[in-house]
Amino acid sequence: MLRSAGDLSGKVLADISNDLTSAAVKPVAAGLQAAFPSLKVVKTLNTVNCDVMVRPDLLSEPHTMFVAGDDAAAKAQVTTVLTKFGWPEGDVLDLGGIDKAFAMEQYLPLWIAVWGAKRDLRFNLRVVS
Repeated sequence: MLRSAGDLSGKVLADISNDLTSAAVKPVAAGLQAAFPSLKVVKTLNTVNCDVMVRPDLLSEPHTMFVAGDDAAAKAQVTTVLTKFGWPEGDVLDLGGIDKAFAMEQYLPLWIAVWGAKRDLRFNLRVVS
């Protein structure tokens, strides 16, 4: 389906998807990057509900958004978009290359468990040190 979008050379794609199959064992973002090597894939926003994606202030405390991708300029561009949504730049954590996106994608089972326990879709994690 993405092939029908035409020439994507040099374009930035913010991959916010999660594989909802019961046995998601292959990386989504890294697979996109491999299939479209001239596309600049940045994984982000897949760890929160759609409301929180664009309104991080819906939560009562600061929380962390992750980005992962191979192109530093693309990650900076995506981070700029995140800040326009309201994510403070200091709350955006760059995990590294596109290979780190798989770790973000593997968060889904825990996210579903937390949703079930809280009975609320509006939550996120905060990385503290």
